[in-house]
Amino acid sequence: INALLISSVVCMQQKRWDDAEKLLVKGNDLYPGKLGFLSNLGRLYILRGDTAKAVGPLQQAVLLAPDNHGNKNALTGAYFTCAFQAFDETTKKAMTLCLEDPNLPHPSMANAWMGFLLLDPAMAPLLALFDSPDYESFSKNIDIAALTDAFNNPLLLAGIKRILLINPRLECGLTWLRRWLFEHHPLPDSDAAAIRPFLYILARYCFFTEYAFFVTQDEQKEIDGFSPAADDEDAIALYACYKPLHTAQNHEAFIKAANDPAFQHLITQQITEPLTERAIQKDIETITPIDDKISRAVQGQYEESPYPRWTTTGSPPLPEVTKEKARGKQILVAGCGTGREPAELALHFPYAHITAVDLSQASLSYGIRKSREMGITNIDFRQGDILALKDIERRFDMITSCGVLHHMDDPVAGWQSLLSILAPGGIMKIALYSKTARHFITEAREMIAQQKLGDTPEDIRAFRQWIQP
Repeated sequence: INALLISSVVCMQQKRWDDAEKLLVKGNDLYPGKLGFLSNLGRLYILRGDTAKAVGPLQQAVLLAPDNHGNKNALTGAYFTCAFQAFDETTKKAMTLCLEDPNLPHPSMANAWMGFLLLDPAMAPLLALFDSPDYESFSKNIDIAALTDAFNNPLLLAGIKRILLINPRLECGLTWLRRWLFEHHPLPDSDAAAIRPFLYILARYCFFTEYAFFVTQDEQKEIDGFSPAADDEDAIALYACYKPLHTAQNHEAFIKAANDPAFQHLITQQITEPLTERAIQKDIETITPIDDKISRAVQGQYEESPYPRWTTTGSPPLPEVTKEKARGKQILVAGCGTGREPAELALHFPYAHITAVDLSQASLSYGIRKSREMGITNIDFRQGDILALKDIERRFDMITSCGVLHHMDDPVAGWQSLLSILAPGGIMKIALYSKTARHFITEAREMIAQQKLGDTPEDIRAFRQWIQP
């Protein structure tokens, strides 16, 4: 076994892909179920550029060793190019294991998960219901008992905790389901028990998406007058499907009611974490004034809606020699948002020091909370304006600013401000939005203008409802 493995690794290092493949396939045939052959075969296909072919052996490797983070990381990346044509239990189990790991780059597997979920037989009754022509038909035909398998489908539950549902069919169905659950609360005990795990996760998903689901006028009136009792966890979860729990007057009583672990996760997301972030904001240091008109407008947007509310992060670890090269280096993330990029950099370069700057205290407090949860200690989060960074008395060996400068009235001025604090011999990474790649956003803005819609939550929901197929 060792001879075959060592020989295959040597071939891979020499980029003799075909020879390496023959050795690994032979080893897997002679010693089926051996982790080394499967994981190396998957990595070989990735190195060779055949990521779709890597999925099979990597899935088997993940099922053999569910705690092996490296194999799950490789598989998550391999899913990026996958388009499944048929359902199988192996894929379902392996994909669910990846989704349940909080330290993986789940957005890269979003399309694969969505496509495969639609092939899952457990989802068929729910998808058929979601295909109803209107809410009235949906409401008439719903049968909770018949949908128990779908509501407790681990692939669905794990996925919507990590990934946005970019699918109008599913969003429309979930919007109807939320409305129906609210209108029919309380459900009979058996139905309530069947749907409860899904209800708690649906509430978390609604918060995660900034409550983008459409709400009818009658529904809104009922919600505005709805005050859940502190001992009614289902009612609390329904409230959380429409409004953050920390906005409820009696939210402190909800914390005391949290006994179910799944319900506790909901309380943590919508009460404990937001209140923690609010407390963190008081101690965020400001390193520059924010005087520019456009900067203030952008700041206001992200103070109201920190984005993205990322929950997981992960990328392949760097070799120790690479980490050592960054020892003592000063890295600036200019426009860090909610902190995902500096968190990933901190994990990549644990011996470097990272300064993360953003306009929004709400975004910064999110990043601070997440980095603390991850045990990251080499990031300083600071509030400031890129345009004013030229006035600080610091220099950075690496500056990264992704998806930021184009928001400015004068992006070149922002770039020049960053250049002025780049250390001699330093490197800079700048990423800008592409008009060509984002032409659909321009089209959407034109449609919004035609509809004379504003930027209120109500108008955003109305537009999203209007473009539903």
